[in-house]
Amino acid sequence: SSHNMMNRKQLRETLGIAEGQFAVVCAARFNEQKGQDLLVRAAKLCPVPIHVYLIGDATTGFGKTVVAAAGTHPRIHFWGYRENVRQLLPAFDAYVSPSRCEAFSLSLAEAAAASLPVVATCVGGVPEVVLDGITGVLVSPENPEAFAAAIEKLAANPALCATLARNARQRYEREFTVENMVHQTCAVYYKVLRSAQGGGE
Repeated sequence: SSHNMMNRKQLRETLGIAEGQFAVVCAARFNEQKGQDLLVRAAKLCPVPIHVYLIGDATTGFGKTVVAAAGTHPRIHFWGYRENVRQLLPAFDAYVSPSRCEAFSLSLAEAAAASLPVVATCVGGVPEVVLDGITGVLVSPENPEAFAAAIEKLAANPALCATLARNARQRYEREFTVENMVHQTCAVYYKVLRSAQGGGE
């Protein structure tokens, strides 16, 4: 809706994301599993309109190596820890997840909720959340070139972005709404509690 577009425009202005930027975001703890080092390498391969925003506390040992690797690159931005990631997501054009390993990813579900297409490494539970070519683009892990190419593909193709975004949001409403998630999570907890009380399966 036009109202949403207005909010997005204001949000981008507030956050200092320039008009015409293709802005991708990764919100995750800085550790080796999350693969921010791969994202920095991919970002350096991406052409001019693409900017990469990393949200998370980068003062960890691993975080410092990632910041050092990025150097003073003008299109790689470290935003530190942000409480309100969910509110910020609509400002971006895509969500990126360069993880080396990942269970069910809540951040990918939140990206879908915000109608963002996703570029993610095909690891662990990610293919259950991101459907390759339908809600996002999956790439092999440890491959900055492939990751960069996938981001470029989205940046060059607004129609594809819009389709993936719409599919992601629809799938979120079907599969990953809070009610569904709570229901599924409770089922797991009950099972664990029952076995912990010696009730077996």
